[in-house]
Amino acid sequence: MNRPSPLQDFAEATRAAPALWRLIGALGVIFGALLLLGLGVGAAGLALGVDIGGYIRGFETPLSAFLILATFLVWRPTIWLALRLFRLQPYRRLFGPTGRVEGARFLAGLGGAVCFTLFSTGIAAALVGPPQWTGAAAAPWLGLALLALPLIYIQSSAEEILFRGLILQHMAARFGAFWAWGLIPSVLFGLLHWNPDGYGPAAMMVLAITGLTGLVFALVTAATGDLGSAMGLHIGLNVFALLLIAPNEAFAGLALAHWPDDEVSLNRLLMIDLSALAIACVAAALFYRRRMRRSQAL
Repeated sequence: MNRPSPLQDFAEATRAAPALWRLIGALGVIFGALLLLGLGVGAAGLALGVDIGGYIRGFETPLSAFLILATFLVWRPTIWLALRLFRLQPYRRLFGPTGRVEGARFLAGLGGAVCFTLFSTGIAAALVGPPQWTGAAAAPWLGLALLALPLIYIQSSAEEILFRGLILQHMAARFGAFWAWGLIPSVLFGLLHWNPDGYGPAAMMVLAITGLTGLVFALVTAATGDLGSAMGLHIGLNVFALLLIAPNEAFAGLALAHWPDDEVSLNRLLMIDLSALAIACVAAALFYRRRMRRSQAL
């Protein structure tokens, strides 16, 4: 008799209440609360005569970066509340069967992020040229980076809890098919980053890149059966992009450097990212298949 796969173990907590309406209701509460938060912040800014929206449109300055990251402080309590209201799985089970982040897998995910960034950065430097220094002095940058690290952890882990925890678990328990647990959370993750005003003609390419990134996270989660590795990957990639080499000047408020912003360089960088992520997807898919075969052989 085959033992359950890591994905089946990961989704087991949702099998007692896999009704789709419960998941839809919980997501409605979560996204509704986040929308109300945004509207509330905007209303408070109007009442005070402050253009708060102008501060949180991007990562161009340290203040705007910290304000955007701080909005993720409400994600975990909102997800917890939605789980309770719709009687879904316990919050701790979103992380996996043990109810916690596995340290070894988290570190493995961080290592994977380092390998990916070294690979893609080397190709980008060869094809686009070296990144441009922001002029940040070492001591102030280090102080801001130390303040930003816990917020980046909160932001990245909150997205993993929602997309690869709540949504992936329920899709795997209810449908079991790859299109449900792999593609749906990844498409939703990509749509979360949809920003045609900020990215202009490159918005569709950015949507594809974030969707593929979400797919890598989903495959790794399905292969390991917990959020540890995906959280390590996600946090490692965001630390690199926000604190070390930003994708462009609009994201360089906390970074040491950023890639060139001209149209030719941007298109090359996007194609490099897309190609590198396609390779990462293949590697993650092979890793998932290997873990599935191992569980079937036991």
